[in-house]
Amino acid sequence: MVGVGQSIFEGSLLGKILGFTTKLINPEKLINRVTGRENLFEHSPFDEKTHLILNKSKISVGVLLDKGFGKCDRIFIPIFREEEISLIKFAQKFIKNSSSQVTVLDAAGSIKNNATLKELIRAIEQSAPNHINLINERLIEKDFLRQNDLMLISLTSWKKLVDSKSLWLSDIPSSLIVSEKP
Repeated sequence: MVGVGQSIFEGSLLGKILGFTTKLINPEKLINRVTGRENLFEHSPFDEKTHLILNKSKISVGVLLDKGFGKCDRIFIPIFREEEISLIKFAQKFIKNSSSQVTVLDAAGSIKNNATLKELIRAIEQSAPNHINLINERLIEKDFLRQNDLMLISLTSWKKLVDSKSLWLSDIPSSLIVSEKP
């Protein structure tokens, strides 16, 4: 697990010059772009070091966006794709180890249409009643987001939220962004 860092030079003229030149002259990045392994205009929602860790890692990585994280009593998990089944397994671990209350948002109807996901949630409900809640609402209220201690989301969904400039991103709690590797 890594945290999103900030350069000590950020915000200064030197930081702007260093940041600009390292983005242009970084040899590894230049080679990756020329060979086609990295898109020329790819935008990463993370700093350069975090982006590098995510790209080079051969195992799953969690990136914590800390907004005063102290406990994990209430966890919010938005599910946008069927491939995010691993997030439900993380929910199961949070419930077992911390007795967390988990709310799962089935944003795209992925759970409703997937028997495996439905069965996994049903099994969690049986082993820990009243610890997991499934919602299908398209509109997320600020008050709901503020009630949660942590948002657990996949890297792919995080990128989509950032790229779409989703309005509720400014109100999210501390977030754990999980990059799954096969």
